Amino acid sequence: MSTIFHYTKGYNLFDILMSQEIKTEAVTGVRLHPSVTNFAWFTAEERFPRTALPHVPKMPETNLQLHLGTEKPHVDMLKLAGYVGGIWRFKFNRSEFKSIKTWIGSYHRQKLLKSPIGKINEMVAKKAGDRQELWFISSKAVSIAGMTLQQLTPQGWVDRADFKNQGGIVVVADAGKADISKIMTDSYLQRIKMGMPVLEFPIAA
Repeated sequence: MSTIFHYTKGYNLFDILMSQEIKTEAVTGVRLHPSVTNFAWFTAEERFPRTALPHVPKMPETNLQLHLGTEKPHVDMLKLAGYVGGIWRFKFNRSEFKSIKTWIGSYHRQKLLKSPIGKINEMVAKKAGDRQELWFISSKAVSIAGMTLQQLTPQGWVDRADFKNQGGIVVVADAGKADISKIMTDSYLQRIKMGMPVLEFPIAA
């Protein structure tokens, strides 16, 4: 299994593209279990992880609690995209990123399972239908060089940008696919719309 993904919401793209890396939990502020985990998370699943769904009040089906029973509600991901600035993922070949390890069988997972909250987290992921055997982690930030940014559309996942390392700097390999500046601006404005913290937007002199 070589192709894996990092799924995210549109309002997160500004920070990812500005820093040119996918950061760990301690930096993003979303941590599974602070005393144990501090990872960037990835999966080989072709769908957005249910345990990572944002809860949108106008879409009650996004409430994770409703996904823990035998009958799970359908979530219209394109409808959800309209509330969060789009549904996106970074696609790449895992073999090219040495810091990324499997979650199952890792020391970190075994340590987490020794705590009550770790057992609960494991149970919730299983009941929600997420396949933990397809999860991967990195204990440090991962550069987006070598990744392809994809957006969920009515036609499926569409490539928007390829990134490469050029002289130690991450650049867009194919500038013809999408306007990265517009993607970043849209993400920035989405954060403002949702009342989320924003960094100062760089303005060209």
